[in-house]
Amino acid sequence: MIRIIWLFAVVPLLGLPRTVGSATVSDSSSFFARGELKGATVTGVDSTPQLDLSFMFRHVTVTGAYAPRLVLASLAAPQDLRLMVLHNALASVRYTNRRSQISLGQYLSIGEQYLGTLPQQVSRDALSPIPPSTSRAPLLATTDSLRISDGTTSFVATHRWTERWTSGFYASYALIGGADAASRALSPRFKTAAFATPLDHRLTERAELQLRASASYVETSVGPQYWISDLTTTWRMTWAPDLTTTLTGGAAWLESRRDDTGWEARAAPTIAASVSQKLRRRLVSVTLRGGGSIAPYVNALTAELQTTMQGSVATVLAIEKTEVVLSADGSRSLPLDASDRFRVLGIGARLNQAVVDWLLAYAQFRALEQHVLGSSLSLRPQWLLLAGVSLSAPRLDF
Repeated sequence: MIRIIWLFAVVPLLGLPRTVGSATVSDSSSFFARGELKGATVTGVDSTPQLDLSFMFRHVTVTGAYAPRLVLASLAAPQDLRLMVLHNALASVRYTNRRSQISLGQYLSIGEQYLGTLPQQVSRDALSPIPPSTSRAPLLATTDSLRISDGTTSFVATHRWTERWTSGFYASYALIGGADAASRALSPRFKTAAFATPLDHRLTERAELQLRASASYVETSVGPQYWISDLTTTWRMTWAPDLTTTLTGGAAWLESRRDDTGWEARAAPTIAASVSQKLRRRLVSVTLRGGGSIAPYVNALTAELQTTMQGSVATVLAIEKTEVVLSADGSRSLPLDASDRFRVLGIGARLNQAVVDWLLAYAQFRALEQHVLGSSLSLRPQWLLLAGVSLSAPRLDF
């Protein structure tokens, strides 16, 4: 919280003669039912009101958002009725001029996180979204809720040297995982410091090449510590206005330490690819997105550094104000015969219907299966059905 206060406190010191602000209030609420195959069903209400604020100065933009998530679970069993609250906040300060941009972001998530609605992977970084080659089906703790305390501070600086060359620097510090001893037993706590230096070169109007060097240090609450450094090259190509591909190749150097033992080092590949194709015909459009990757990741449940193969595919059909999304996600550790291997598979379908400009109705189905060999972290196939609405008030400028 101190970091967020500091973000807003430094703004008046930057020489800002004029301010334009805006505020937006929105809410997303749904009724859900979830359960296991041949198991009990749990019903509940999930609501996330959100307040977004933005202040624009001459070269500086300050944004903030607060979105508490409130879940009322076990409606069919009044004796087990539970109210869970998860406080989510995000703030950023961005300075821009003709060639440069400097951004500082802060993300916080504190409270009780409900896992019964099979959450999909979301970015904890206020400035960097998840790439399409990453699975949206994360490993889940074997419980319906966790007390968590997550925070990520991120810094990005970029400079465009010429029309074709751009360089940058990225740094972040994250503290995520269970907030108490009981939660940490199911979801270990991680301290992560990460750095990256990308260099982008626009080869043509349609092709872009990026060279990226990065390093991160991960310390876990259960003992293991890791250094992960890699060097990758990414080629992005826009073949047509509606067709884009991305290819990434490189190598990572991994160092691991457990308790009082020495550091162990090894190399691992880093490979990723993604494609996005949009097909249009009059009032109908179909978007196909997919991607996959092989790279080292720290297992969120076991705190083990493993080479992981993961990916996602999605089809989006849009007809005027109606949108249908079909998706599938998956991840598994390599090698396939490892004694600590895991597998996560998820599928989903979602229907979005825009009723008016400020009202969106939606319905969703999702199923997930998780297997972790040699542990109690496996989950039976889970299913989820929900229906809800999203409302957004008109933006208020001041």
